[in-house]
Amino acid sequence: MLEDTTRVLSCLVYGASNFMMVSIPVDKLVYDLKEMVHNKGKNGALRDTDVSDLFVWKLKKQESIAPEESLGDRVSSQGRLSLIAVKLDSLARIGDIFPDQPSKLCLHILVQHVRSPTVSPSTSVTSNMSMSASASSTGETFPAAAHKRTLDDVGSYEEGGKRHKADGPIVNDDPFAQFGFKHLTYDGTPTDSVLHFHKMYWGNPLPPEHLSLQNMVHHPNDIEDDDGDNGDDLLPATPLPIIHTPWTPVFIRAEYLRMYNWTEVMSVEGKVYRPSAVVVTGQPGIGKMFWAYYILRRRLGEKSAIMWYQRSVIYLFCSQGVLLVPPTFTFSKFSPPIWTIIDSVQSPSGIPTDMVPFPPGVFPIYITSPTPERWAGISQSWTCHHLVMNAWTKAEITKASVLYSNQSLDDALEKYDSLGPTARFCFELTPGEIERHVTDRLIAIRNSSPHHLRQLFTASGRLSLDHLSHKICLIRRKRGSTLDGGTASTNFISVNVKQEVVQRLEEFSDDQLLEMWHNFSKFGDARGMTGPIFEVFVHRRFKTRIDLNAEPMVRAKRANSRWYGSFGTQQPQAATLHGLAEQNFHLQFDVGTHIVYDDTLQSVQPDVFYLPRSGQQVALDSFILHGGYLNIFQCTGSQKHDIKTGIYEFFESCTGLPPRQHWRFVFVIPDELDVFSCPGDVQDIGLYTARFSMSRV
Repeated sequence: MLEDTTRVLSCLVYGASNFMMVSIPVDKLVYDLKEMVHNKGKNGALRDTDVSDLFVWKLKKQESIAPEESLGDRVSSQGRLSLIAVKLDSLARIGDIFPDQPSKLCLHILVQHVRSPTVSPSTSVTSNMSMSASASSTGETFPAAAHKRTLDDVGSYEEGGKRHKADGPIVNDDPFAQFGFKHLTYDGTPTDSVLHFHKMYWGNPLPPEHLSLQNMVHHPNDIEDDDGDNGDDLLPATPLPIIHTPWTPVFIRAEYLRMYNWTEVMSVEGKVYRPSAVVVTGQPGIGKMFWAYYILRRRLGEKSAIMWYQRSVIYLFCSQGVLLVPPTFTFSKFSPPIWTIIDSVQSPSGIPTDMVPFPPGVFPIYITSPTPERWAGISQSWTCHHLVMNAWTKAEITKASVLYSNQSLDDALEKYDSLGPTARFCFELTPGEIERHVTDRLIAIRNSSPHHLRQLFTASGRLSLDHLSHKICLIRRKRGSTLDGGTASTNFISVNVKQEVVQRLEEFSDDQLLEMWHNFSKFGDARGMTGPIFEVFVHRRFKTRIDLNAEPMVRAKRANSRWYGSFGTQQPQAATLHGLAEQNFHLQFDVGTHIVYDDTLQSVQPDVFYLPRSGQQVALDSFILHGGYLNIFQCTGSQKHDIKTGIYEFFESCTGLPPRQHWRFVFVIPDELDVFSCPGDVQDIGLYTARFSMSRV
């Protein structure tokens, strides 16, 4: 039973010859293991060291501890630590690293001692003044650096007698005490976690795979479908890229790295009289403050000073620990400007006025919900850069689900499809909160008018979401735009929401639908709304008469080349017909009967127009068997669309169908589109496009 709650680990200080055995409970952290190893070795291999100087590594392959006299040499001969072991996060749980008791005959842990560079305290302000006076009395000009030993000279330190520039300001006790700064100390309150976070991570850099976007699984701007999914977008990190904080574990998204790199560039933009500030917004519930934890963790690891604005209290994380910034402090004394995280919940009116520069001393990162009123005044004093954080992908939700053991992955993915691609929806809401959310959403959609729907989507495109619109609309960076593009596109937040809106659209008249179509067509960022309008209008026409000209799609000869509409100008070179598509065909006939089906059909009758009941998640929009051909229709207002999986499974149980070579898949698209394409992995069905005019005639 001991092994269920305790792990007995063999630990070796890297470079030493004798290992030590440590017994540690599974609920303890790696940091606790460091303290235990340090306590055991403080009179030997770890004499005159500090716990903060130790890094813990887990061996990738088992190494026998016998014979012990050669253990140190055998480990050292295998190469660099990063090749033979994995560095462990100080806040990682022992039971997660060792789910079972490892073999007691093998070495498990390597402990690396990295002595921190000494930081020479800067000369005090008083001594600077006396040195300056002495120099003046002899008629000599004292070096400028000696005159400038105040807070704007805290960005350097001395090591080995040489002058170095630090990544961030190094705090000198004397000047900061003079300005009223106080050290945060342990007092048994929740603020102790702030000190713990600093202690864990100052000078402990993130591993390289948490800093680089190279070799990631998928870049989100490559391909996006109509539902807004943007591929996997995962970091190729093993184990799972997680930051263990005292508050909550944080899954590191590739989006966080992308945004951090962009923010670094923006930090040096702007002018002296209007320096840079960054406003970060995005869909409510996607975890914008999780990114703030990533910033804090990364800056601490790089020994870069950073400030956090919290409930009118400003914490300064620096080499001296965590300091409380006095309310009367003049921030312009900082040089270079210090990154400062500001949550709009704590400062709803924007960047605090006492941080207004002249000259700059802070680089504000203002994180807010899509509420333009909160950042409206920032551009008066700052060069304001806007950044929209994208929502989560299904692959990210799948990976992050291991952090939420209270629910299954299937439940999380079902919430992703029904509620939306946010961490809050997938992991945090209680069943009661979900029920109220869905009820409020459905009531709002059922009571919406064409004018109201237009307001929802156009306001969302301007990065403005209220308590209702964020339940219906999803904002994200406009497809293909750069991070600093400042524009957002709007779509439905989930498949379920889209289906609920389609049901509401079916109750509008033709004139109302056409008016909505023309209004939304003017807003390219809101094309997510034009698709359902187009779908409802086309199906309404097809219920009585089908009149269309279909053209076969073309593609290049290389494997998996995308299919393109033959009318478009953006076709690949040497694009030709492939597969089962034949020449153009024309359908023109009155429809006598239409059937609205549910999940399945037993048989298919000729010249009957079939379309799914609204709210059913099926693989196709509609179809009709006419003239010996099965014509399958997919209506879309987008320039790209995929072919949903499940078409063949749907028709498998139906009788009355022609052979597969007489099936035709027709993308019905607006005639105003100048290009259309779909993925190239469809080979055994004829693909066509048919352009449809949105008009009253």
